[in-house]
Amino acid sequence: MPDVPLLERLAGLPPVPISELASLLTEPRTVAKDPLLAGLVGRDEHGEPAVHPLLPAVLERLQQRPEATCYGALIEALTGIWNAAVRGAVVARLRATGLPPDDLLLRLGALSPTLGFQAEDREWARAWMADPTAQDAALVQQCMVRLLLALRGLAEARARALTEHPRTGEGVMNFPDSHKDLLQKKAFANLATVNADGTPQVTPVWFDTDGGLIRINTAKGRVKDRNLRRNPAVALAVMDPDNPYRYVQVKGRVAEVTESGADAHIDALAKKYMGVDAYPYRRPGEVRGIFRIRPERVQIMG
Repeated sequence: MPDVPLLERLAGLPPVPISELASLLTEPRTVAKDPLLAGLVGRDEHGEPAVHPLLPAVLERLQQRPEATCYGALIEALTGIWNAAVRGAVVARLRATGLPPDDLLLRLGALSPTLGFQAEDREWARAWMADPTAQDAALVQQCMVRLLLALRGLAEARARALTEHPRTGEGVMNFPDSHKDLLQKKAFANLATVNADGTPQVTPVWFDTDGGLIRINTAKGRVKDRNLRRNPAVALAVMDPDNPYRYVQVKGRVAEVTESGADAHIDALAKKYMGVDAYPYRRPGEVRGIFRIRPERVQIMG
């Protein structure tokens, strides 16, 4: 939807872990053909493609946090660039008043905590005081590389959604006819996600289908919500409530996340599973979200 702000649209894309981004950038020749990153590739003395040293350095730093996602990296990059821009404008004004260089850092911190370097080490603060322009310019360069990397990862999620999203009205992809009745029964789906520390987490959930995708609904901030936003890989097991030895196992990925229509969706699920018109367990201020899951592999039993 063109009227939705870009950052909101990017936030609604399936989360892309930094580890997945790294797998896209293994070869300099591949990076050299990427329109976003080609400017960071030059030639070595043998005429072979060689990436700018900032690219692997920034990527390595991002990979140090297993929970990092491309959208999170995008926000961090924009924040760093914005802080550097504001800091530069403020420094220019303070210098024009004749403020001594040694007092710049203290004055910046007093004006706004985000303009100072309370979170940085002392060496960086001393280097900044020696040459604020050079230090912030280097910071902006790193943030620009981080921004390009983040956008590249998010573009992969968008491309996947555009090229692999099933047509509206189709049944769930790869779901055998022999077990499609489980999609309509009051069968729970045992949803497996991955915690930030890499351990598995399993929750029984209500579900339905839409346009070839499996839909689940959860409240924002819950464990599975955080896990799915960070890592789109999921597995589900749907067991026949009339025969526990008959079930379907699904492996897939989150194809879309949205809060639009989520309240109506949880009411529809309550109707399916409880026979009531409205979900009875809402909490004040609760924000719900729909996760649409694209099946990639389906196995059946019974």
